[in-house]
Amino acid sequence: MSTHRWLGTTGGALGCAFLLATSGQAQVGIYGIGELAGAGENYSEVRAAILTSDGSIVAVGGANGQSWDTTANGGGGTSLDTAVLWSKGSGAGVLQALPAVVDPTIANVGRVVTAGDVTESSTGTISIAARSYYGDSHANAKEQVLYTYSIAGGTATYGATTALTPNVNATGQNAANAISRDGLVVYGFAQTAAGNVSTRWTSGTGLVSLGLSGTDVSNIPSGRGVSSDGSLMVGTTTLSDTTTTRAFIYNSGTSTYTSLGVLAGGTNSQALAISADGSKVFGTSESAAHPNGEAFFWTSGGGFTALGTPNDAWVPNILGGMTADGSAAIVDFDNGTTPNSYLFNSHGMFALESVLSSGGVDLTGWSNLQAQGISPDGRLIYGSGDFGGITEGFVAEVPAGLASAIPEPSADAMLGGLVSLGLVMRLRRRKA
Repeated sequence: MSTHRWLGTTGGALGCAFLLATSGQAQVGIYGIGELAGAGENYSEVRAAILTSDGSIVAVGGANGQSWDTTANGGGGTSLDTAVLWSKGSGAGVLQALPAVVDPTIANVGRVVTAGDVTESSTGTISIAARSYYGDSHANAKEQVLYTYSIAGGTATYGATTALTPNVNATGQNAANAISRDGLVVYGFAQTAAGNVSTRWTSGTGLVSLGLSGTDVSNIPSGRGVSSDGSLMVGTTTLSDTTTTRAFIYNSGTSTYTSLGVLAGGTNSQALAISADGSKVFGTSESAAHPNGEAFFWTSGGGFTALGTPNDAWVPNILGGMTADGSAAIVDFDNGTTPNSYLFNSHGMFALESVLSSGGVDLTGWSNLQAQGISPDGRLIYGSGDFGGITEGFVAEVPAGLASAIPEPSADAMLGGLVSLGLVMRLRRRKA
């Protein structure tokens, strides 16, 4: 059963004025994407979300709920068994499972799990990068998949499915997890005997292995790690000792990997996202100052800018995102029990809940929000959170410019200031 909610706030007259002034519209809120009907209705998550040219919200990710995979649902765990698409116009959102894939060379149905990225490849057309499995075993992963839908007024209509072939490894996992903004280049990875290896697909070249760099044993693209035109990709590679990791950038024009290195005194690093023009990378790295890891921005001309961590005991997670212009980025930190998502911009770091509240989003009923990324325009922050006793995917819509402007005064702060001012004026009148 799918359930959909919209929770927003006007913040009073002053709040409305603030939102109108900062975003051009007053509609903000947090939206739960619901769950799929079927066994184990207990988990969903959003891995990518965009605002389309007609103002629709489109989100993709994964969910429990389909009875074909009893291993994911039987224990009531959080394994994903079905890729999902959620879309919303002016009304309630609609959740749907991506259709199964049939491999022409194998008489079996390809179950599709965990859609990794979405883009509006042309006006009114969305493209989705995903992966499919065959049978009930995750060990039988086969295809990288590209879906095409049309979108109008929040209604997503299925168009076509393209299996990205030829498989780099016919018996191992082949997963698509990142796509260029024009939908023409898809990055992913293949599970080989040597380790995971990055892959790249275009309609002209088909699916090709990008190989490994030097003596590295594995590399995987980041889910938000592709430049707008698909020429650059960032991700994380594992060195020959099988434990040390490095953030890297891959240039398709020269077919070369470049390691970004680590912050001073660090051992491991990972790249999470790249700006639209490829000039800026967001990631995390251990450092002498923060041995468990901190966030960073990196540019080819300026190198690393260390951004710090909200807590030295917390470890940054592997999923995050950055706006297209590189002005704001988000990542979650793990304390072992609850998520702790923080947004970074030129002003510092800010807890996700405070960012959303400052933007006028009413978080009543929600807890443990774990961000997995931010849309290219900074209008949507998405991931999963707890609502009504289950973990559910969410998309939070905020005013334009908020992500990079924080900590500019929010509506509540402005209202509080005026209330304080009114109190002072009353006291002065009484004294007079």
